[in-house]
Amino acid sequence: MRSIFYGFIISILVAVVSSFPNGSGTCNSIQATIEGVANSPMGKLNTALNYGFNLNLKNNNYIPGGSAILTLNGTQPYNGILLYALDSQKNHVGAWTVTKGFKILNMSCAGDPEGTITHDSANPKPAGTQLTWTAPKTDVGPVTFVGTVVVNAATGFQIVKSQSFSVAGSNFTGPPASTNTAVNPQPTGGSAAPNPTSNPSIPTSDASSLMGGSLLLAKLGLVAAL
Repeated sequence: MRSIFYGFIISILVAVVSSFPNGSGTCNSIQATIEGVANSPMGKLNTALNYGFNLNLKNNNYIPGGSAILTLNGTQPYNGILLYALDSQKNHVGAWTVTKGFKILNMSCAGDPEGTITHDSANPKPAGTQLTWTAPKTDVGPVTFVGTVVVNAATGFQIVKSQSFSVAGSNFTGPPASTNTAVNPQPTGGSAAPNPTSNPSIPTSDASSLMGGSLLLAKLGLVAAL
């Protein structure tokens, strides 16, 4: 009976040590997802770890197709990492150069196929790690570097975010607007819905105020929803 008990304990320890030793098990740095892994191999969020990113990008600008070196600053070694550059549409953009101890995360993450990098073993890695990122060939708008640095189960992990970087003089306006056209439903009688500004029972100035008030309420509703 005792041997069965010890065997059970050993199997749990092996499971904890071997959980994601060869790379991240998720595409994104989400606290609840990381902490929710069975047996908590990454531990809990620890904001006192003081890791940070430094990028050699002049004037906070990236050049389409150009490269940048990201340095992970910190005071202690770490075992695991998940790292990507995020655009405004939540895509992992650009491409990372793989060096010893790291690999591209092949989990069909949103964005570019080489836009997410992770560790390839559970061996300790020194703070001061430098990784090379190549920007997309076109202007994709502002990008922010996001990562999760895992020390161990006992010490926990930290989610690190950089400031935003853009192309100098960028004219990026975001993705194309939807081509779908909303059509107002017709009343049962088949006549068009009345236009408040043309309704003779409402003075033009009052109609404008009504529309402005509706727009304000819509904006307030949007803010509340956010």
